Amino acid sequence: MAGQTGGVSTVGARDDELRATVGGVLPAVPLEDGLGGQLGPRLGVGELAYLAGVLDTRAVVRVGLVGGSQSPLPFVAMSCGDAVLLRWLGQIAGVRSIVTSRQFDRHRCLEHCDKAHDHVTSVSGRWQLSGVRATVVLSATEEWVRFHRESWREAIEVGLEANRKDGTVRKMEALGWPLPEGWQ
Repeated sequence: MAGQTGGVSTVGARDDELRATVGGVLPAVPLEDGLGGQLGPRLGVGELAYLAGVLDTRAVVRVGLVGGSQSPLPFVAMSCGDAVLLRWLGQIAGVRSIVTSRQFDRHRCLEHCDKAHDHVTSVSGRWQLSGVRATVVLSATEEWVRFHRESWREAIEVGLEANRKDGTVRKMEALGWPLPEGWQ
């Protein structure tokens, strides 16, 4: 139904509240409980399919030595200017996204423009996962990937064979992620 997300209206007063918290722009994802709550066991098919589309079109999926590891690990990273999306990604994966903003003046021409400059705020950020977290996210979203299936499969295969910390697996499960077969 248009304008509905999980029984929650995406138009009206809720939009006004969201716009006020993110500088007048609606967030890129439907946030039933805002940015503050944990998703827990509610991470469903809709969120996984949406995440797959975002990562498939905007992220880098690789296998390599990460953070001093002695064996190859899967790695997923995304950089963009959508702070709300990056914070959501960090929240659902249990990691911190790095978001920075800076203000500067963009100078305009003095012949045609009535103001000497524009005040501009630039936002950029980065989100990344490696090892167990990357394996869990990639395996949970694999069925909806369209453009980078081969890199997804390679990363999942390497991640399933790599050593893993059971504590990280439990954390991902507590966040509501479906675990790869044999990891339960």
